[in-house]
Amino acid sequence: MKSKSVAVVGAAETTKMGVIPDQSVIGLNYASELALVGDARLALGQLLTELDLLGARADGDWASQMAIVREQVDQEMRASRPVAMGVIDAVRGAIDRDAIVTNDSLIQYWTARHLPVYTPRSYHIPWIYGTLGTALPYAIGAAVAAPERQVIAIGGDGAFVFTCAELATAVQAEANVVCIVCNDGGYEAMRRHQRLRFGERVVASDLVTPDFAALARSFGANGYSLESPDELGSALTEALAAKRPAVIDLPLSLDLPWQ
Repeated sequence: MKSKSVAVVGAAETTKMGVIPDQSVIGLNYASELALVGDARLALGQLLTELDLLGARADGDWASQMAIVREQVDQEMRASRPVAMGVIDAVRGAIDRDAIVTNDSLIQYWTARHLPVYTPRSYHIPWIYGTLGTALPYAIGAAVAAPERQVIAIGGDGAFVFTCAELATAVQAEANVVCIVCNDGGYEAMRRHQRLRFGERVVASDLVTPDFAALARSFGANGYSLESPDELGSALTEALAAKRPAVIDLPLSLDLPWQ
């Protein structure tokens, strides 16, 4: 790099690359083949400049190709997994273009692949660590920081019970978060791993959970119990219009959106 704002540091036998503002964390959790120390916005701008000097194409052809691939994948999934894709479509159809969506659990893999995101900093996911229970706290923080925007938290029932007591915080802070709890009565990711290894032998992955809608109402939030994923669109529209914290208990069993 020509500028001193970004420095190349460290090397290891991996294929990972990162732009990190703090040199002390490089190599702390993952070895890096190439690590760039600097502000991400500045670093990426400098990389673009260098690519331009090297004659890299900037005709947008790759974006067109990716759009075709994305549409192809969406169509394939709508044909093979219509219920899961119907949930994604219902969420996108009910929320504003700049709504903030937070995620955890299996549903996060579906939203990451298939939920259109139109504005910066409007999609939050614990992608690397897969932390359960983050969707609601993330959403409360977002709603307090941006009270004029819709905020939706989407996660599983097992994840929701990790932090559902924070509904009290949402009500107290008037953080108008709508939580969609994808309820399959347990930890489906764990069930999946157990079935792959042990057939139908599933251990400690089924959960006893509360009536999530009643739980929400006990905190002073709104609560909705759905009979079918087909009801999600109208329930989400109603919950958002009320402009108060809410929980939507959605019966939904998911697998990963890939083989």
